[in-house]
Amino acid sequence: MKLGGRTALVTGADSGIGQAIAITFAREGADVVVHYHADEQGAQSTARQIQEHGRRAEIVQADLSDPRAAQRLFQEALQRVEQIDILVNNAGTGAPIEKSLETPLDEFIRVINIDMVSPWALCQAAAQ
Repeated sequence: MKLGGRTALVTGADSGIGQAIAITFAREGADVVVHYHADEQGAQSTARQIQEHGRRAEIVQADLSDPRAAQRLFQEALQRVEQIDILVNNAGTGAPIEKSLETPLDEFIRVINIDMVSPWALCQAAAQ
């Protein structure tokens, strides 16, 4: 129980690396806020696995292409668990590099918001 009494917020915890991080934190004793964008079933699967380790899991949806949603995500998570000790900015996306000349500006801005601006906003909220 290295993380006993701690609470983590893991973005993109509905699958892949984020899911593995969330479950590992639970195995080490942490409660976890599971963030997802579109895969609610994946988030529920992650939450079930966290609960199988005897830990609390809260699920929060947010579209991190909107940095204001990142701020709302943090506030909603904080209201549910009262304290966040660990923040993992795992959620991410990307535009195909080989087609960068064809990528519309709106798509590029969406990628930057998800990969850079929202993690910054979440770190800022956590630091406050």
